[in-house]
Amino acid sequence: MMRIGLFTDAHFAEGLTANKTRMCWKSLDKVKRLLAAFAGMDFAVQLGDLINACGDPDKDMENIRKMQHVLAEGGIECFGVLGNHDVESARKAVFLPGHARGYYHFDRENVRFIVLDGNFTSEMISYEDAEWDWTDSYIPNEQLAWLADTLAQTEGKAVILCHQNLDARANDPHVVKNSEEARRILEESGKVIAVIQGHCHSGCFQVINSIPYYTLKALCEGEAIPYAEAVIDGNGIRVVEKELTKE
Repeated sequence: MMRIGLFTDAHFAEGLTANKTRMCWKSLDKVKRLLAAFAGMDFAVQLGDLINACGDPDKDMENIRKMQHVLAEGGIECFGVLGNHDVESARKAVFLPGHARGYYHFDRENVRFIVLDGNFTSEMISYEDAEWDWTDSYIPNEQLAWLADTLAQTEGKAVILCHQNLDARANDPHVVKNSEEARRILEESGKVIAVIQGHCHSGCFQVINSIPYYTLKALCEGEAIPYAEAVIDGNGIRVVEKELTKE
């Protein structure tokens, strides 16, 4: 059995409150508390938008260093997913050392965890190399081919991790524009037991052609400290959304 701690959309920036509800300055402490709560789990995953750009590149880098220090000292291995606000602050390699292209996979026991990157424009240019709008989100053909090949080589089951959303919600800008193509690959593999994503701060849940799509609530909103725990065993996967109580 595996137990995994999950959180998303910390949007950390020292001294910043954004869009009136995003208390970005509180997120560093929230992440510290979550990592402590994840003690005893097998690993953790943060699903993107770890950082919120503040308009000052030097301050952005300092905020990144502070958050990375918290993650490194949290006492649990934490895998990362790229969000659109992350690539607004720095190059992808800053957040994912060794995975500069933004997508990768890792294996635990008999489960393959596949991390996707939806930070590409309709012209299939990476956000870090283009002028971009967060509603213009695609997964390029090269990455889709890699996804299909990675699933084909997967011997057990697979869990998909992505910041942008891969489910089907009409006219919702949080959904990747070519999500239907991605879903077809997931469905045809017969190996995907869940898709776990962030980006849409209110959260969401759907089942599409037997695959559950879990969209977690954002950590940065207000005083709340939402997270999820995934349990994977012989019966499949269970993702339970939870919330830490205030101190």
